[in-house]
Amino acid sequence: MHFTIRFINEPLLRIKMAKKNEEGRYEQLKQKIESLNEKFGELRVQASDYVSEHPAKSTLAAFGIGVLAGAVLSALLRKR
Repeated sequence: MHFTIRFINEPLLRIKMAKKNEEGRYEQLKQKIESLNEKFGELRVQASDYVSEHPAKSTLAAFGIGVLAGAVLSALLRKR
């Protein structure tokens, strides 16, 4: 009888432990996501402030990135 109870209880215990581990991982992931959202918000504000303070530099940088991206895309499409 003792073996039967142990045979039944061990898998249940493992399931409970796995569930507890998953809940812990979920909380860690949730905290990391919240932290990243805060950092992203801060970066967004900093970028917005920079663009407001330096509109010409920001426009030229965006234009340069667009030209570079277009050149790379064009080169990739020509190789096909």
